Amino acid sequence: MTLRNKTLRIMFVASAGLITSLFLGFRGAVQRDFIAMETEVLRQNAARVAVVFLNELLDIDTSVSDWANWDESVAWVTGRDKDFAPRNLVPQTFNTLKISAVVALDLNGRVIYEHGHDLLTNRAAPVPKPLTTYLKRLLGQHGTADYLLTRGLILADPDPLLVATRPIRSTDGRGPDRGVLLFARKLDAAKTAEWGDFASLQLEVHRLDDPGLPLDCRQAWGMMSERDQLAVRPISENRIAGYALLKDIEQAPAVILRGVQSRPINAKGHQVVTYLGFMVAIAVLFFSLVMLMLIERAVLSRLARLNADVAQIGATGDLNARVSVGGQDELSQLADALNGMLDAVRRSQNERAESDLRYRSVITQTSEGILLVDAASMGLLEANPALLQLVGYEHEELAGVTLDTLLGDAAEQIRGYLTTVAPEGDHVVEVRFGRRDGRWVEAEVKANRISYGGREAICAVVRDVTGRRDAEEERRVFEQQMLHAQKLESLGVLAGGIAHDFNNLLTGIMGNAALALHHLPPDSPVLTYLERIETTSSRAAELIAQLLAYAGKGQFLVTPLDLAELVTEMADLLNVSVSKLALLEVFSDDDLPLILGDATQLRQVIMNLLTNASDALGARAGHIVVRTSVKSVDRDELLRAHSFDRLPEGQYVSLLVQDDGAGMDEATVARIFDPFFTTKFTGRGLGLAAVLGIVRAHRGAILVTSQLGRGTTVEVLLPVAPRGTDAAARPTDAWTEVGDWGHGRTVLVVDDEHDVAQVAQAVLQQAGCEVVIAEDGVEALSQLRRREGEVDVVLLDLTMPGMSGAEVLAEVHRLWPSLPVVMSSGYPQPIGGDGGTLAGLSGFVQKPYQPVTLLRHLAEACANAGRAQ
Repeated sequence: MTLRNKTLRIMFVASAGLITSLFLGFRGAVQRDFIAMETEVLRQNAARVAVVFLNELLDIDTSVSDWANWDESVAWVTGRDKDFAPRNLVPQTFNTLKISAVVALDLNGRVIYEHGHDLLTNRAAPVPKPLTTYLKRLLGQHGTADYLLTRGLILADPDPLLVATRPIRSTDGRGPDRGVLLFARKLDAAKTAEWGDFASLQLEVHRLDDPGLPLDCRQAWGMMSERDQLAVRPISENRIAGYALLKDIEQAPAVILRGVQSRPINAKGHQVVTYLGFMVAIAVLFFSLVMLMLIERAVLSRLARLNADVAQIGATGDLNARVSVGGQDELSQLADALNGMLDAVRRSQNERAESDLRYRSVITQTSEGILLVDAASMGLLEANPALLQLVGYEHEELAGVTLDTLLGDAAEQIRGYLTTVAPEGDHVVEVRFGRRDGRWVEAEVKANRISYGGREAICAVVRDVTGRRDAEEERRVFEQQMLHAQKLESLGVLAGGIAHDFNNLLTGIMGNAALALHHLPPDSPVLTYLERIETTSSRAAELIAQLLAYAGKGQFLVTPLDLAELVTEMADLLNVSVSKLALLEVFSDDDLPLILGDATQLRQVIMNLLTNASDALGARAGHIVVRTSVKSVDRDELLRAHSFDRLPEGQYVSLLVQDDGAGMDEATVARIFDPFFTTKFTGRGLGLAAVLGIVRAHRGAILVTSQLGRGTTVEVLLPVAPRGTDAAARPTDAWTEVGDWGHGRTVLVVDDEHDVAQVAQAVLQQAGCEVVIAEDGVEALSQLRRREGEVDVVLLDLTMPGMSGAEVLAEVHRLWPSLPVVMSSGYPQPIGGDGGTLAGLSGFVQKPYQPVTLLRHLAEACANAGRAQ
């Protein structure tokens, strides 16, 4: 299809669409305005009908008011004028007032008079029963002062009635009510026609309770609201209806008036729309014809000439030929662009040779290896110097070299990758191959398909990532160690929390057992059971100590230590701990540097490692070596170690325990530091998990090397103490006799655990102390203020809700600086920001404690406070 034909079709479709859219837009706007005009006129007519209805009611109300406020009417109702009705309520009166019925009742509801009149025949007619019924109900309401003054619509058969009532009073209207008078006017066909003529409508009256109510009346009723009781809706193409809702005398919807009229306004709107559509069509068609002529002259004919010139150049291949299109618009610019393109094509032929030379230069000088492979045969076509250097070949040796020769075992993997590679090179493959000199190379290969010498080839880029792989492996090892350390840290937090709560429970158990033992006579039959309770509680306390050690929260007394001397002191104990079939050898370097550590905790590390080594030998003879030395540890060893954090390279004191027992596989080695993991039997204990916790708390590391059948080596690395650190003096026995220390002293016990507080109270009272209990820090400070100068020492729990023990200690130290405070906790002794004990702390007792331990710490605190004063 030519461009000219396409243009004609486009113009036709555009014109048709424009005509349609304009016609629909005009029709919608015009018809909407005409419909709105038609609706507004009909609403006004319907409103006029509603006004006529109100005027009719007011007319009836005026008439009944005149008759009710008349002295003769009062005499009539009260029985003093018997001839009132025959004299006044004659047919002429009904015709003059246009009244269809009159009903009068006295205040007792007795009917004084009721008479109906047919205005069309001028004859008497029956009075509808709803009138009398309504008056009696009205008299029974006794509402406001004017409750007998009403007007409205009452439904009756066959026609509704317009009704007004008034109380019968004296002429001035101020006298007492004597009865009630009702006038009614029938809303019949004649009255409806009269209203319709007034409003220029064909008016109909429909009762809402009529089962045969027309559907359009029901729909119009649904359109009305309490504020708007008029509605307008078309009922056919040529007729439209307006609706007005009339309420009965009790303000309930009763009747709907439907006024129908023809739709001349709507017909006029259709005529206007048709005329506008015709005019729009003529205008659009004329405009389209003019536009088509202009397009033909300005564009289509010139495009045809341009197309002929380009076709001639393409047929002859003459790049020196030129296209010519006159003018100063886009077509002339296109002609210039085509002429410029012809110049560019001619220049490109000259530049292609230069591009090939530049390509060769880039390929030969790039630092990444590049090789070209035939896509069909997978034969090697070319390789750049970087690739030859990577595999260890010279360019002169390339002839006859295959992929298998260059890449060895990785050739098959690369060949399989190259057969599936996409033109855009969508992914990278990782390979490992050996150089000609035997060195292994890690590389990434990315390839894509290209055209090479008229055939399809594959260009592969080979990047040496050996160094990066080494760095990634180092990072992977470190991340695994960090994940393991985080797991142990999380388990440590859990273990520390359990230990704290369990120590509180054990304090109550051990304290109460000790108190019971103190009070029982030696021949008591329950003495044995209490001793068993005390022994079992002590074992539980030892387990909690292991938990705290694993959590890195064990109680430490850090002093400068000679690790070799510590091992030597344990020599006899070590010999007892190992199997009789094992040969134990202990070696130590001379002049071993000091470390900073807790001797008791490190003894536990040595015993655990030695016990494990002995168990690894089983029932056969073997060899166990314990060696202490100083060694320089590099980064690789620290990456493999289980440690507290990334430790610095440098000098460490080494404790090595080596056995030639059964050994372990890699899976077992990976889990040996998990709590309660064992290869012996289920639930053996914390074991190496506690050892790791102690080592981590000393900011050290552990190296484990093991092979099945070849034994295990566990090496503990501990940081060297700073230069200038001297060995600590040997501790003396800390136990002292309490004596009669407690008599006459007052002790404040602060603990949120009720059982622990009760045990402390019982122990202190047994020692002769007066005891004051506080459940939290706030109460403790309140007791100290109330007993100013009476309290000799405070036993303070570390962990409490609200104010912590440290906060209470700080406040006590500020207000009463000379008052000794001994802290107690299921956690180990807290330390301050400088690494020492908290400021103002006179002593610390670890839960669970024996009564004598508690008394000893309190006595020492009081003695130290006395010496300070």
